[in-house]
Amino acid sequence: MVYTGALGTVVESALVATGMLRYSAPWPTDALAPAWIVVLWLAFGTTINASRKALGSVSRVMLIPLGAALGPLSYLAGERLGALTLADPRWISLVATAVAWGAAFPMLVSMSERLEARD
Repeated sequence: MVYTGALGTVVESALVATGMLRYSAPWPTDALAPAWIVVLWLAFGTTINASRKALGSVSRVMLIPLGAALGPLSYLAGERLGALTLADPRWISLVATAVAWGAAFPMLVSMSERLEARD
């Protein structure tokens, strides 16, 4: 969970810093990931083991398109809920989120596997 929160802070802060998205409630500062989105990443971290087990023997390479497809959908949903605004042109913002999630999801699954192997 801590690794997921740290990675989420970096990913979200990078998306904010590059202007790819802007959060409606950017507390404590509008220059970094807001605290509430970091908490969502922490919560997401609690689901990684279950997600990994549900995916079964899906190869790590297949996690890239899975993350790249599903990640941007969450940002689109967040935008519809009024939580954030994607920068124009939107397709560039969506590609940026796809790249971020395409990289993040396999990394989180790998970390989960390594941590479980240590136990």
